[in-house]
Amino acid sequence: MRSNVPPMPPARPIVILAVLQITTIVLGFVALGFVLKSFGWGRPDVTFRFSEWAVFLRRYSPMFLLVPGLWTVLSLWVESRDSGSPLSTGFLIAGGALAVLFLFAYLTAILSPGYQPLTIGR
Repeated sequence: MRSNVPPMPPARPIVILAVLQITTIVLGFVALGFVLKSFGWGRPDVTFRFSEWAVFLRRYSPMFLLVPGLWTVLSLWVESRDSGSPLSTGFLIAGGALAVLFLFAYLTAILSPGYQPLTIGR
């Protein structure tokens, strides 16, 4: 018995890169939260000094989800106007660079969340 449903078209590279960017942001946010909590984030008696980069990423990561959304809309708009143009290829390269940039940013914050100051007399 044959179905009248047309076959699903393959996913565009733009969609794959957008999913990769969003996944990187969400997983980086969760992993950074685990690391900061393990060092006492949120407790008033913490002597651990958190890096400004780790604190910035923890506070403002949800806003970073706008970046893949805007990039996807712009990339699809450019591709719909002229598929295969150098601008369309440039958007694909920029999307891959954004995913790598997000990954590097979160790895930097996770691997160096801060430092423990030296205390004398304790």
